[in-house]
Amino acid sequence: MFSIEWEIEMLIRLLLAVILGAIIGIERESVNKSAGFRTHVLVAVGSCLMMIISISMPFLHFPGQLTRISVGDPGRIAAQVVSGIGFLGAGAIMRSGISVKGLTTAASLWAMAGIGLAVGAGLYVTSIAGTLLIYVSLTYFVKLEEKFRLQRQLLTVVISSKNGSEPMCAIFSIFNNLDITVKNTKLLTDENEHEDDKNVKIEMLVKISQKTDIEALKSQLETLMDIEKAEIV
Repeated sequence: MFSIEWEIEMLIRLLLAVILGAIIGIERESVNKSAGFRTHVLVAVGSCLMMIISISMPFLHFPGQLTRISVGDPGRIAAQVVSGIGFLGAGAIMRSGISVKGLTTAASLWAMAGIGLAVGAGLYVTSIAGTLLIYVSLTYFVKLEEKFRLQRQLLTVVISSKNGSEPMCAIFSIFNNLDITVKNTKLLTDENEHEDDKNVKIEMLVKISQKTDIEALKSQLETLMDIEKAEIV
């Protein structure tokens, strides 16, 4: 049987998991993310509980038996927590047009599972330090990320062509001259159009530098013979 000191120690670990999960959960909740306060707390507490069960396996015994389990691998359950948390992360990731949102929240859930495992293993200083680093990454690193994003930002260019995809060579030539990198290209089709209709829309995700003149880019695209309209959003 486990001693009362052991049970109190495990209770302290669960309460610490709640506190650390709440710190990150409140930050996610404050920016209106899909996985917020309760989700992060549950992930932290659940993974902490799984780790407590893992490290307790060698000492468990069953009613009516005089022998205890002498062999147990505390890493097996913990390994399943790390891989199993992926389904929550997938639920936090959403696709909106050509952009993907929720990757940071999914990563915070995955990291919070690690914090819970660390707390469950009794690594108090490590888990607290890890939580502080995660919090700093989610809050203060945003400004640094925005600074880099201003230097190289992504834009969506939608081009209406009256001659199919033939103007693409000229379009890529303009991008090359303006130091613009094409990240993704998609052909937009209209179900109401006839098969022999050559009017198409081409949607491209491009990366531009801070020095790129967007108006000049739009003007150069619209001067092409086969381009009817160029939209930059």
